[in-house]
Amino acid sequence: AEHRDFAAARGFVAAQPRLAESVTGQECLARWALLEGKTAEAEALYGRISAQSPEAKMFLARVAFSAKQWDEARRLTNELLEEMPDEMALRRNLAAIEEASAAQP
Repeated sequence: AEHRDFAAARGFVAAQPRLAESVTGQECLARWALLEGKTAEAEALYGRISAQSPEAKMFLARVAFSAKQWDEARRLTNELLEEMPDEMALRRNLAAIEEASAAQP
């Protein structure tokens, strides 16, 4: 992956079933998909692990915010706040969600 040979990196992960099935392995695959511009693939990968992965929740919350899916963005951000209650960026994100959703006609 460091050499941007994402096909080889995916092959390495696939060759190790425990890694391929792990949250860490799925996060790596999703990150590489994003680096390759494969947003839909990354979204699907993150969607499968969102219950276990703060990284996935953050990504999916951004996607929901961009799509003006306020309830989903709010739900994911609140879940992240439960896991990381002192994270001020998440509080700012929640405020932005509330402000954007209130501005919608």
